[in-house]
Amino acid sequence: MKGRKMAIIAISGYPGAGKSTLAEKLARELDYENINIGAIFKKLAERDNCDITQFYKNLKHKIDIEKMIDQEQEELMLTKNNKIIQGRMAPFLKSSFKKINILLKVEDKEGARRQMNRPENQKKLLMKF
Repeated sequence: MKGRKMAIIAISGYPGAGKSTLAEKLARELDYENINIGAIFKKLAERDNCDITQFYKNLKHKIDIEKMIDQEQEELMLTKNNKIIQGRMAPFLKSSFKKINILLKVEDKEGARRQMNRPENQKKLLMKF
């Protein structure tokens, strides 16, 4: 399928459902750019010296940051195609191009197990004990 250009692929879903894994595989197979909006939030959380949970709580008082990221994400979807966008709001944002929305679900226990097994979360788990 490489070389066929067609759309924006918006991937959303539950924590631990496999969004990043699917996006990476699709990007490689389709030769699309892979943009992970959640990773942007994680970088901002690191910049603010807090974990992602605390960062999201802080967003309640800093709505302008979340709106800015959503606007940038929508701008990408309006001006450039051949992208995979991972993000909670991706399926709901406007796009100038054909858009394929994918929602991945996973049972809570399995999602939690997968999240705990991610390398970046292993460090956090060890630090709490």
